[in-house]
Amino acid sequence: MRKITIISIIFIAIVLITMISCNRNDLIAPEIEPSSTPSISTPPVFSKTITAFIAKKDDNKFLDYDLVWSIYDDKLILSLSYLFDLSNLEKCTATIYFSDGTIEKKEMNFTVDTQHFLVIDNNGVEKEYEIITKLITFNLPVFYIEIENDAEVINREKYLNATIKIDNSGCKYASFKNLKETPIQIRGRGHYSWTHPKKPYKIRFEEKTSVLGMKASKNWVLLANYVDRSLIQNYVAMEMGKVMEHIPYHTNQYPVDVFVNGTYRGVYTFGEQIEAKIERLNLEQGSTNKDTDYLIELGGADNGDVLGKDYFNSVLLRDLKIKHPNKTDITSQQKSFILSYLSKADTAVKTLSDYENYIDIDSLIDWVILHELTYNLDCCFKRSCFIIKEKGGKLKMGPIWDFDLAFGSFYRYKKDQWASVGTEGGYVPITWMNYLINDEAFMTKFATRWNEKKDELLNTAFACIDLMAPLVLPSAEYNFFVWDLLGKDMTSQPVSHKKYDTYEKMTGRLRSFIHVRYKWIDDQLN
Repeated sequence: MRKITIISIIFIAIVLITMISCNRNDLIAPEIEPSSTPSISTPPVFSKTITAFIAKKDDNKFLDYDLVWSIYDDKLILSLSYLFDLSNLEKCTATIYFSDGTIEKKEMNFTVDTQHFLVIDNNGVEKEYEIITKLITFNLPVFYIEIENDAEVINREKYLNATIKIDNSGCKYASFKNLKETPIQIRGRGHYSWTHPKKPYKIRFEEKTSVLGMKASKNWVLLANYVDRSLIQNYVAMEMGKVMEHIPYHTNQYPVDVFVNGTYRGVYTFGEQIEAKIERLNLEQGSTNKDTDYLIELGGADNGDVLGKDYFNSVLLRDLKIKHPNKTDITSQQKSFILSYLSKADTAVKTLSDYENYIDIDSLIDWVILHELTYNLDCCFKRSCFIIKEKGGKLKMGPIWDFDLAFGSFYRYKKDQWASVGTEGGYVPITWMNYLINDEAFMTKFATRWNEKKDELLNTAFACIDLMAPLVLPSAEYNFFVWDLLGKDMTSQPVSHKKYDTYEKMTGRLRSFIHVRYKWIDDQLN
């Protein structure tokens, strides 16, 4: 059986200290004054109360410390962190101490929620104790992933066989159904995020499966949030994105706790993968016509991809990868068509002539507003940036993705600059916004839309933080015990973030950033 993690020890120690301080096991009845007046006989005093109930590590090889039940009259209660593997208690030897000085050892099964234990004293008086052993659950869904042969995910190419079980009984932010143990496959995912110790995962079910109330699908992602020390930036951004109705398609992402092979791995964000599937991006499938549905990713090139074959450059947009139709289905005519269309759009923007014939301007404005308010420099025409062209339609920006370095948490953040306006040779290259920001007609529409949506965006962001930050807090304490990042320097983040050395300070920083950024944009447009 697996060893209990040190995190469990710390948590249980805190719980036990609290409970023991409340122990009310001194239950010996007061003496009754003798009386000469005949009275109804009183039952004999019970003389064998339980004074201690302990599962000792010396008697149970799977324990690293003693488990001590707290005594409340006729109830014995032990609360364990959900980090504890309760299956270890299927056959557990308890040592029971009685008020008459006797000691008894008994093997019991504590995996059931409640048991009963009968004690009979020397006078034949009986007392039944209720033994309650339970896991304390926190506020998030808990994902238990067991990989075949206890293997570890070590690359982004090879899937490993595994099972997943999801316990939603403690989830406080929504009501989701539990998922019983189900076969899956798991591998690594991501680009920059894969380089961190806390690994992101892609999981694949054998059949389409609904998880956390989302549409049934086979493919899902677990985002690690290693560089996001608020642990909720992706969640907040995705909810903000839903406010902007001109962005085509919106994905869902939710904070969850993740165990892999019995070891706690931290708070992750679980969500839908961006893919051309009927339950995700409902794009036309199997067409050989050049005017079909397309999904383009900027910055989507993988290691080993070849420029001109696997990804492409246009007049302005760089590192374009055609995600749909995929490389095995796309025809040469389709590839030429979409690349030519993108080139024409770029040229139209660059010359500020008829660009609205190629680009859905409402979609672009919604997308830019969201990325400016969140200051998602990483995705501003750089990478994890998606564009859809539907059959017979124009280019639309979206879906949105990847906000772990947004909200001023990237060291390149400049509070007095537009995130979506790039520089030649800069981190963000020259983009459409370098030209459109100088176009009066575009900026008038931009300002009008900002004023329409700014308060709804702000209120949505604050509501999400106010809801989720307190719920994530207990899990965050464990996350940062495993990944000791609070108060530490991180190469991708501003040095000033070192001062946010608690989770509360980090989520407070997130809220403050949104407020400051909102005011800066408002000042530029009004």
